[in-house]
Amino acid sequence: MLLFGVVQILMSQILDFHSMVLVSVVAAIMSFCYFSIGLGLGSAQVIENGKIAGSITGYPAVSVAYKLWLTFQALGDIAFAYPYELILLEIQDTVKSPPAENKVTKHASAIAILATSFFYLGCGCLGYAAFGNDTPGNLLTGFGFYEPYWHLFSQPVFAFVERWLVQKLPSSQFLKRFHEIVGVLGALNLCPLAIYFPVEMYIVQRKVEAWSRKWVVLEIFSGVLMVVSTVALVGSVAGLIEAKLM
Repeated sequence: MLLFGVVQILMSQILDFHSMVLVSVVAAIMSFCYFSIGLGLGSAQVIENGKIAGSITGYPAVSVAYKLWLTFQALGDIAFAYPYELILLEIQDTVKSPPAENKVTKHASAIAILATSFFYLGCGCLGYAAFGNDTPGNLLTGFGFYEPYWHLFSQPVFAFVERWLVQKLPSSQFLKRFHEIVGVLGALNLCPLAIYFPVEMYIVQRKVEAWSRKWVVLEIFSGVLMVVSTVALVGSVAGLIEAKLM
């Protein structure tokens, strides 16, 4: 933790996004390493099992409603997996022109989404092939790693909050389910920051007339994603409540 704190202090000296080229390269390399680790462990587990686990119909839930809740939780997890919209505008503001910043950012975003989707699908498919219906919410926990996943996202904040909760609520296990928490965060983040805000900015900037064909399509798109975010949030909260009762 001390070493991690020293690194955080050094990183905080970076002035702005213009000075973060090296950090971005390191982050990309680390992401590829995480993907390679998950892919390698999943492949090794499949080879060790001698068969592909799981089924086409997925988790054998006791009822259709329960399976629907699990689907909603998965939507929240997927939403959490694409958090770059939080810094997208600031990144675009630092891109030099020509060519136009919006064209460069659009091209880079398309490549980034395709690459990350490939990584996620690779780990997800191999993880399910390795563990089947017993696939854990966090893939690494299936191989005996129960702690390091917290170090991949908001470690300083998590360490502070965890220490405080352990002191105040030593016997509580309210937040013991990692992927449900991830689902809640993803659902809360998806609609306002990734969908509604960018769509409304586009409508204002391009002066899209109300009730025109483009305006209707954009508003329907925003509304549908709002429903998706809502059901993802409900499903993830239901998962947390279920974990609390177990």
